Amino acid sequence: MTEPPNKNSPHQYSLFHFITLSPKGGILVYMNLYLKRAGLNDSQLGTIAAIFSFMSIISSPIWGIIADSVKDMRRIIVMLFLSASLVYPSLLFTRNYYAICGIIMFFSFLETPVAPLNDALTLNFISQHGAATAEYDFEDQLELESQCSYLN
Repeated sequence: MTEPPNKNSPHQYSLFHFITLSPKGGILVYMNLYLKRAGLNDSQLGTIAAIFSFMSIISSPIWGIIADSVKDMRRIIVMLFLSASLVYPSLLFTRNYYAICGIIMFFSFLETPVAPLNDALTLNFISQHGAATAEYDFEDQLELESQCSYLN
């Protein structure tokens, strides 16, 4: 009989990073192509691209304060990730520039804090369990990501 997985396993953090950060590659690469095909011009695409940076300045501190007050970053990260995943497909239902800007702003507000909160969660784990575990964790993550990119 196997032991139940340790809640503070370094593999859990690797998997968590992989699951939450890997969709960004597809979203950011193909979003401009989709929006260009939807009829937006280059100036509008630049504005939409800038929204991500602007919203990260606003949303990361807000969600960081919320995560500190709730004391459970995992739940906040999962809630943000799932909420952003539900908002993003709404881009399929509009070609209006202002509606797209609103959807992207809301999506960015939910999505951009995921990486900093993930990093804070991982750094907290490292401070509790030591850096040797973190090196193993990082190597495992790189191996997993390289294997998955090979499959694509």
